[in-house]
Amino acid sequence: MWKGRGLHDVPCHCPQWILVSYALYTEGQEIEHTRRLSLMGDLHRAIGCSELHLYCQPKVDMRSRRVCGAEALVRWCAGSIRGTG
Repeated sequence: MWKGRGLHDVPCHCPQWILVSYALYTEGQEIEHTRRLSLMGDLHRAIGCSELHLYCQPKVDMRSRRVCGAEALVRWCAGSIRGTG
C-alpha cells in the first residue's frame, strides 16, 4: 500500500487511485463568495495600513489573585471597512 503525504504525491502507475473533483452550485453562492473576497481584500489593506490593534487582557486566578495567562483581541478600526461608519 502506498503511504504518501497527499493526493498530489500519488504515483501515476497506481490504477486504483482515481481522483474525482466536482462542486455543486447553490443559489446565492456567488454573493457570499463576492462578500468574502471583498472582506479578504479589505483585511489585506488594513494589515498594510496598520488598522488592526492588538489588546491583551490578563487572566487572573481568583483564589491566588495571580495572573495565570492572557487573552488577546485584535480590533479593526470602525469605519475602515467598506460600508461602515
